[in-house]
Amino acid sequence: MRLELSDLSLPAPSADDHDGGAGRGASWAQWLAQAGAEVALPLSKAIDRVHAIAAAPQLDRAAVEALQRELEQARRAAMTVQQLARMAAGEVRQFPEPVTLDALLRDVIAERQADAQARGMPLLETLRPVTVIADPSLLHSLLHTLLDWALDHGASAVHVSVDRDAKPRRARLYLRFRLRDDIASGSYTAASRLRDGQTLQWQLARHLSGAMGLALDRSDGAQACRLSVEFPRAMQAANADDAGFAATANSKPLAGHHVLIVSARRALRAEARDAIRHMGLMIDIVASVDEARAFCREGLPHAIVADAMLGGDRLLSLQRQLAAEAPGLPVIEVADDAEGYRPAVDDGTQLARVGRDSLVDGLPAALMFELTRDG
Repeated sequence: MRLELSDLSLPAPSADDHDGGAGRGASWAQWLAQAGAEVALPLSKAIDRVHAIAAAPQLDRAAVEALQRELEQARRAAMTVQQLARMAAGEVRQFPEPVTLDALLRDVIAERQADAQARGMPLLETLRPVTVIADPSLLHSLLHTLLDWALDHGASAVHVSVDRDAKPRRARLYLRFRLRDDIASGSYTAASRLRDGQTLQWQLARHLSGAMGLALDRSDGAQACRLSVEFPRAMQAANADDAGFAATANSKPLAGHHVLIVSARRALRAEARDAIRHMGLMIDIVASVDEARAFCREGLPHAIVADAMLGGDRLLSLQRQLAAEAPGLPVIEVADDAEGYRPAVDDGTQLARVGRDSLVDGLPAALMFELTRDG
């Protein structure tokens, strides 16, 4: 595979570009400046941090961790430039083959989860089994690059999901998350971003997907961002039937768990039940916090999904009451006015929350995260 430099928006300079700002040379200058900024800014911060650490009377662990992040950011920027250069020079060869997309994603998520949680942006998955035709190495690089971009620009949990159309045979990968406030508002003006998140990472993601014949799309809402990658060559996983993504052992990792839905609103109860019906869960429904408390005296569920309109304080009180018998039992609020998924705070002062508009993807992902996370 060989990409022309013009494909990378990096046209070769010519004798006519001596003015440094006109025509095609401006693109080269722009991207060279971008590369320099994305490496130099974190390195400058790291150098200042080293001086501060050296001058401090005792070692500041938080400062050391910040230094590590800044050095890693600079290293990633330099590696991204190298990857773009390799693609432009035609040094990348493709060997497409069947790849189990959901399995590869689980591996990548496992590799990145610790870093994501340290940033307060856990990776949540709703992955249906599907096999696609792609170069495994390039696809692995694309997935990491997309997560790099999301973690650098987001301010919430990142929902990773996979869906598939039987006719035509294609699959889609989605990443959904809330943008950082400064990016969403347009006030972010750091030199490491040209505009609208067009960093070197985004350019690499765009050209990796293009090289593999995949359609990469990004939709930025007022606060939310959705990345999607469409795979035009997909096939049903061997263990899924022709009706779509039917139940399998791998697609039902929470099978046997018991969830209690608490809401006085019939429509919300139905929406919550339908969102998690495919997960193989045992589901019970009650209409109030008092009924939930009485239900739990007969036997505890593994998780409670509750209407936020019942009252956050009452739900927190219920969780604390049950904590003596089942420490860490998750209570997940469903709120009409919320977006996406917000994890619980470990000190028990804030429940996990899912927006009602996000139930289809968000509630299964929230249950997966809350019921499988450590501690």
